[in-house]
Amino acid sequence: MKKNIIFDFDGTIANTLPVIFTVINNLSSQVGIKQLNWHEFCELRSQNHLQLIKKYYRIIPHLPGLISKAHKEMNNLMDAVTPFDGIIEVLVSLQKKNLKLGILSSNAKDNIDLFIQKYNLDMFDFIYSEGNLFGKDKALIKIMKLYSLNREETIYIGDETRDIEACKKIGLDIISVSWGFNTKESLQKHNPTFLVENASDLLSSIKQINRSKQSEIL
Repeated sequence: MKKNIIFDFDGTIANTLPVIFTVINNLSSQVGIKQLNWHEFCELRSQNHLQLIKKYYRIIPHLPGLISKAHKEMNNLMDAVTPFDGIIEVLVSLQKKNLKLGILSSNAKDNIDLFIQKYNLDMFDFIYSEGNLFGKDKALIKIMKLYSLNREETIYIGDETRDIEACKKIGLDIISVSWGFNTKESLQKHNPTFLVENASDLLSSIKQINRSKQSEIL
């Protein structure tokens, strides 16, 4: 039985994509990459994390400093960020089931706190910020140790291919959502445990995972 649900933040709970688009263009000149128009930014959604690394390998040495600057830029824009349709209702429903809810994100905790305060989402048991964009598997292991979460009782919910790969590395069930950064087609190629297109489908997906786990035991 799944008792712990860990959510990604950007692209899963909060629609930060327009803000991320603005921040990327604001910082582009600092690392020598051209600014993107909205269409070009949306085209990146079809590329997995490895393809993006290959395309933007020149900025990798600058990432630590860029992430810090991006967090500060986002802090000034968080008031414009809205939740995805139906996600608040899902969170409220999960809270009523007495499940442990958490957030793992590469966004800054201060930014996430602003959003949570604005939308009265004080149902999370923990918020964990991980600055390493490609260390989510290690961060998930840290979280499970820190909060005594059983891997068999935990699900991660995210919007990127790197989320799927991280969960596969450590044997964690993942529900991927198609309304975030990566497209449905890109996510499908990485074979998440479940892929959903509407927030309302998250609850039924969690139930189906639980049923399949019970069948395995029997």
